[in-house]
Amino acid sequence: LVKFTMPAVGAAVRRVWLALSLLSLHCCGIHGFSPHATSRGQSRGSWSVGMPRLLRLSATTAPKTGQSLGLVVIGPPLSGRGTQAARLRRRYGVKTITIGELLRREVNEKTPVGVQIAEYVERGDLVPDEVVIDYVLDRIREEEEDTSSTGWILEGFPRTKEQAKALSDSGAVVDCVVKLNIPDEGSVTRMQGRRIDPVTEEIFNMDTFPASDARVQARLVQREDDSEDQVRKRVQVYRSNEADISSYYSDVLLDVDASQSQDDLFVSIEAGIESARRSIPGLVELDTEPIQGMKMGTSGLRKKVSVASEGKFLLNFVQSIFDALDPEEFKSGTLVLGGDGRYYNSAALQEIIRIAAANGVGRIWVGKDGLLSTPAASAVIREREDGAAFGGIILTASHNPGGPNGDFGIKYNTGDGAPAKEDLTQRIYEMTTKVSQIKTLENTPPVDLSTVGSRRLGKTVVEVIDPIEDHLQVLRQCFDFRAIASLIARPDFSFLFDAMHGAAGPTAKRVFPEFI
Repeated sequence: LVKFTMPAVGAAVRRVWLALSLLSLHCCGIHGFSPHATSRGQSRGSWSVGMPRLLRLSATTAPKTGQSLGLVVIGPPLSGRGTQAARLRRRYGVKTITIGELLRREVNEKTPVGVQIAEYVERGDLVPDEVVIDYVLDRIREEEEDTSSTGWILEGFPRTKEQAKALSDSGAVVDCVVKLNIPDEGSVTRMQGRRIDPVTEEIFNMDTFPASDARVQARLVQREDDSEDQVRKRVQVYRSNEADISSYYSDVLLDVDASQSQDDLFVSIEAGIESARRSIPGLVELDTEPIQGMKMGTSGLRKKVSVASEGKFLLNFVQSIFDALDPEEFKSGTLVLGGDGRYYNSAALQEIIRIAAANGVGRIWVGKDGLLSTPAASAVIREREDGAAFGGIILTASHNPGGPNGDFGIKYNTGDGAPAKEDLTQRIYEMTTKVSQIKTLENTPPVDLSTVGSRRLGKTVVEVIDPIEDHLQVLRQCFDFRAIASLIARPDFSFLFDAMHGAAGPTAKRVFPEFI
């Protein structure tokens, strides 16, 4: 509701009045007006908004197929990380990003970052997180086009909990963390026989893995930092972070005895990876039966809270959404989630997050405190990371009454940010009439939605985002805020804004200070 008091309004002021009126409607839920409201695949110009892209290694750049893979290989010095990572690269046809190799290259070339890194390497210390995280994510971003469709292996990163969190925050989906275990003395023994081919940078061991080519054998050299004191110090540094890393990745961790032969070790790793790819931690499949009354209208599905919250009603409907979608579209993809903050939304959001994770969604963008207005959700779907999301589930009943005796609403928006078309809503309805199992996660604590940042739920990254910023960027493109500010500054003008429902209030508090 916008109320204006203006004794005299010229043509220019009337144009500003129209802009302000449209702005109020946009805040309250009318989302059709946008300079980039085009369907996926059509040109949207060069303008884009959203948080800076640190890393997009999975479906955040392209749909991640069932063959895509995200691996991390960790272990103490000389545990065989590089050798096994190389074999995994050949086995799965993915890109290997060897952090130690990249850092040594910077040191050898005496680049600015290399000089900084050399000081720590010479002492045998771990390079500080603030140095290595930015550097590594920059290098991974350079490999983005090579890794987005087939997968990737990180060897030597992350080494600390902070690095692991930065990797999750970037949106990377880690399918399996291979942890190679050898005793401390094993690192020292292997150091004595380790040699490197300076031409190919391939690693050999004079005792256990000699070069078969005499010419290669003749040119092998020992690394400068392969001294007993340095190796023992690097082992100590690894051990100091081992528990934190193992705990962070406990749900995807593969512990392997690396003291066995290379061939036997690789067989163990491959078997573990294949098992990890097929499993989702905590996954259960609940038996269910169809429930009547789930046919969506033009604004999604609207039901009384008492109906939507009863039994498996909501779970059936949400599972039917995923059953109706192409798995190649959402497996390891990004889902947008939020709502208008009405009664029952908080509990419903937790259920939806668990079902999405159990169905294989790689990342969920959910508005802080579960809030995300309809136009804001549309903006996030279309614009954040250049339209990385495959769609969104929005919990809204518009201006219908809320509360325990009020209404609950849910709808699905497709990758163009618009409500699902009739053919999709019909498929979802058909799935509700024959749904027999619900995929969800058990024994998982509620996801904290009160703070912006990333959390992990099984293999899924749940990223709590600012619920307004992407929408605000769109509004800045739609309307001339300076002209509106000039109007509001006039002594003969005043206006009254009523948010009318939950999600528009926080939006107004962020939008109006732009020109008041």
